Amino acid sequence: MRGEVRIYLFNHESSSLKLEKNVWLKSSNGDFNSYNVEKLVINTSKSIIKFSSIDDRNAAEDIRGFEIYLSRSDFPPVSKDEFYVNDIIGFKVFNEQKDFLGVIDDILSISNKNIMVISLDGYESLVPLEDEFVKLFDFEGEKIIVQIIEGLLD
Repeated sequence: MRGEVRIYLFNHESSSLKLEKNVWLKSSNGDFNSYNVEKLVINTSKSIIKFSSIDDRNAAEDIRGFEIYLSRSDFPPVSKDEFYVNDIIGFKVFNEQKDFLGVIDDILSISNKNIMVISLDGYESLVPLEDEFVKLFDFEGEKIIVQIIEGLLD
């Protein structure tokens, strides 16, 4: 009613999204607009956010379906053996025989699991981001070595 919108959060425990933070909203056509967080209520069933200059229902409807982006400087630091999953988007993926399998286009977060979306020549494959499949992260070379079990990439 007052410009508040319901949002879906991948991590309800994150402290990155805060009051008075500047965020960017990305529309379906790829345009970005900057907003300040005026109100924020986070819980697991229904999170609500209110942006400055979004003051009524019509303005809130106009941003429906937009994605929220934060500045990387707002992310909490990670330890040396941790990374943010968005850091590996764009990495090249190889199997243990060094065959090129594709590039990571996206990371799907399903329940408490992350799944890499690997694209090659218009085809997508899904590989769980778990030790059973991922054998090596090379952050300098921006590549990942995976062990593929039969049928995983069919």
